[in-house]
Amino acid sequence: MISNLYIYKIEKLRKEEEKLLKELKIEKLKKEPEVIVFLDSSYFNENIISCFLFYSYKNREVLKKKFIISKIDFPYIPTYLSLREGPNYIKGLKNEEYDLMIVDGQGIAHPRKMGIATYLGIKLNKPSIGVAKNILYGTYKPINKEKGMFSEIIGNNGELIGYALITKEKTNPIFISPGNLISFEDTFNIINSLIGKHRIPEPLREVHIYSREVKRNLNENIYNR
Repeated sequence: MISNLYIYKIEKLRKEEEKLLKELKIEKLKKEPEVIVFLDSSYFNENIISCFLFYSYKNREVLKKKFIISKIDFPYIPTYLSLREGPNYIKGLKNEEYDLMIVDGQGIAHPRKMGIATYLGIKLNKPSIGVAKNILYGTYKPINKEKGMFSEIIGNNGELIGYALITKEKTNPIFISPGNLISFEDTFNIINSLIGKHRIPEPLREVHIYSREVKRNLNENIYNR
């Protein structure tokens, strides 16, 4: 059962989302990004670990990694990931230089067009993309499981909200959608350019591995005292 406190937070977020959606812009990038930050979170006891990987898009190399830990103050509720992970991401990105965020989560392919990538993109006034392993909202036509094949994700009102993209032979697609200040074309092209041997973009996979390493090290530090 969801407590009254969480209901209050959801209602507060819904009101904030209504205001934020007025600022949503799906538009072509003004320039090719130089530094992309990839975001992924994991959980440790009652804490959230937010991990950041800063990546040179031109040179295709990792510039730095970092993480921050905070107490979890909101449960997992589908479509409300921004309440659970958003504040810690915003805290970790303060005073950082980057041109684009790529988040493990949804962009506008979300029932309220307010996936974690959209929420962060509007709050921080930065271009952002959501990349998810599972579809949350919308429908797409079946795709041949051949690398490079894709299908448009269509919302209930018939509009384009993202793409299902096959990134590896005989595997399920990933689901990509613009968050804010980026076009559908730029979203598709940038994600496609970051695909390597694995299902998800290589830097996003690397920050996910880093997130697991941080969590494992925290566990070892506790149990090896």
